Formats: sequence, C-alpha cells, structure tokens
Amino acid sequence: MLFRVSNLHHAAPFSDEFVDEKAVEVLCKHMVENVQTQDGVPDWLLGHYALIRYEDVAMAPVAMTERLYNFIGTEGDDAVFDWLEKNTNAKKPSKNVFSRRRNSRDTVDAWRPKLRLSAVLKIQNICRDALKMFGYRTVQGGAELTNLSLSLVGDMEGNLVQIS
Repeated sequence: MLFRVSNLHHAAPFSDEFVDEKAVEVLCKHMVENVQTQDGVPDWLLGHYALIRYEDVAMAPVAMTERLYNFIGTEGDDAVFDWLEKNTNAKKPSKNVFSRRRNSRDTVDAWRPKLRLSAVLKIQNICRDALKMFGYRTVQGGAELTNLSLSLVGDMEGNLVQIS
C-alpha cells in the first residue's frame, strides 16, 4: 500500500504525511529494475519481450490490443475487440465499483484529484528515475496537477510497445 490510510471516508485529498515512502521507493525501484532487466536479456528472449504501460492500454485499449496481437504474430479475435469496445468506452460507467464497464481513459488521471501537491511532489522526488524512464511528466505546481487537460503521460523512448 502506497498510502497509510486512517479514514477511508475522508474526502479531502491525501497529503504527503500519508505517503508510505518505503513502499513508494520499493515500487519504483522494481519498475526501474524491470526495465533494466530488458537490457541484459538472453538471446532467446530478444523479440519476445514487450514492456507496456498501463496508461497506454487504458487510453487506447483496442489499438494496444491490436499491437499485442501483432507482436505475438496472430490475428486478433473479434470477440475480444467487441468486449473491449463495450467495456472500455462506457458513456455512463456503472456506479458499481466491481463493474467491468467504464471509460478506461478516465482511470488514467483518476488519482490526480485524490492527492495534494505535497504528496505528488514527495512521490515524484522518490520515483524520479522511474518517472523519467517511463516517460511520465512531472508537475511543478497545483495548477498542473489539477489541470486534467494536461497529460502527464509522455512518450517512452521508441514505441508505445517496447520490444527488445
């Protein structure tokens, strides 16, 4: 858990005092190690490894699924694409938290109103290497944090699907 939570019903955004620095550090360290692992992959793994960010799938589920099918060398299944269209582009997402129907693009920035700038700055400081490696943009102030028209998901070096 990245946050110590004392009151789940508290509607105010989380401040930096709720950030579990150790958990954030461990998570970001693992993210960096996973990317560095691809640099030393054995020959048999070359061309058989893809690194994909959650946000890329959430923002373009059908396109990313198509790219993954192409990567593994098979044709996409129409039933999969129909399911994705139905469940990731919901105009009116279900209020049921366990529902699979939602607009996946909305999940990309759902965290932004839930964190205060102090918490975001603390996390950015701890995770600067991972954020840079994965092409995430950082915020410098509250206006950037709350401006949801400003994407914090930049390009990774190379393609959306990183293929060794």
